[in-house]
Amino acid sequence: MRVDTDGGGAALFKAPGSAAFSATFTLSMALCGPQISRVVDRRGQSRVLLPAAGLSVIAMGVLLLCARYDAPVWTLFVSAVLAGTMPNTAAMVRARWTHAYRARTACTPRTRWSRSSTNSPSWWAPRSRSR
Repeated sequence: MRVDTDGGGAALFKAPGSAAFSATFTLSMALCGPQISRVVDRRGQSRVLLPAAGLSVIAMGVLLLCARYDAPVWTLFVSAVLAGTMPNTAAMVRARWTHAYRARTACTPRTRWSRSSTNSPSWWAPRSRSR
């Protein structure tokens, strides 16, 4: 693996199999996501989300460390598979809206989801910078 800087201090990682790592991560998310959602439906968000998100964050950290310190390639793939266990947060937020507004008859599911989709960009927009 080679690390270059673009002059501004940002490091650009150029790995020979980086597309394969990305594909492995994406495939893992596609395969694990529905399974994690099923477990959440059975056991509840509070019991499942923290361990699943924790595993994903730790695996992403291990992936970054393995890439940085030139670990064997198989460790990158294992870390990418484990990092793909990140739960679908948008679906979890929608489930929370459904639970929170279940008693209110004036607030339809369409209203709840439109509020959720309206609030999501307002959460991320102030944190992103355009240069």
